[in-house]
Amino acid sequence: MARKKKEEEHKCETAGGLRWLITYADMITLLLGVFIILVSTSALHESKYNAMRIAFARVFSLFAGTREEGTMPGPAGSPFPDKSGAQIEFPEAEKHYKQQVAKGYKEERTMEKVQLLQTRSGMIFRIPEILFDEGSSELSPKYLSGLDKIGKFIEKIPNLIRIEGHTDAKPVLRNFSSNWHLSIERANSVREYLFRCAKKRLSPDEFDAYQKRFAIVGFGYSKPISKDIYSPENRRVDVVIIEESPAEIKRKILSE
Repeated sequence: MARKKKEEEHKCETAGGLRWLITYADMITLLLGVFIILVSTSALHESKYNAMRIAFARVFSLFAGTREEGTMPGPAGSPFPDKSGAQIEFPEAEKHYKQQVAKGYKEERTMEKVQLLQTRSGMIFRIPEILFDEGSSELSPKYLSGLDKIGKFIEKIPNLIRIEGHTDAKPVLRNFSSNWHLSIERANSVREYLFRCAKKRLSPDEFDAYQKRFAIVGFGYSKPISKDIYSPENRRVDVVIIEESPAEIKRKILSE
């Protein structure tokens, strides 16, 4: 009788001792599942990111991506909201651009300083002071081919477009009442040129929808990108492509 009782106790101890192994195995299985999900998600994002970079390089060809410090806050009461965000470099575009310059293509050299930036609110084509003579709102003819390339891309997407004019702090000398006036006239000059080009390529209905997507803003010298408010670097026009739906714009770019 005592022996039988001892055997039963041994069986219970053995069964109870193995229960921890079942729990441990479940925990390991769960951890493995979490690890697989993390790895697969990471790989998915990386592949999408690489695909998008290649697509950008193909579409923009000559525009070198850059990273800048700071943010692009939207103006109070502006037609479209803006948010600050980290910016992304486009190394493939930069590499391709440098190759084109090395081949001596004049058209690419004229747009050498154009920057392509990415923020949470959308993409920004930053066109520096080369587009205008100092104190003027008239577009320089030798740089229009590059501006037309930007226009062709804008025509293919449904997004809202905000054209922002900026100046340095030097007093205006002619034709303009203030730097605010000069900056908005520069933004309007870019808009008018894009409209003229688009009207030649689009049907009347398409052009009507196209022009309704635009707004222009003049900031004067209130949004400098240089610490020196008198620096020529502050004289620029930003063509902002507003991302109403980031997923949608990325899908369209990747489908090109």
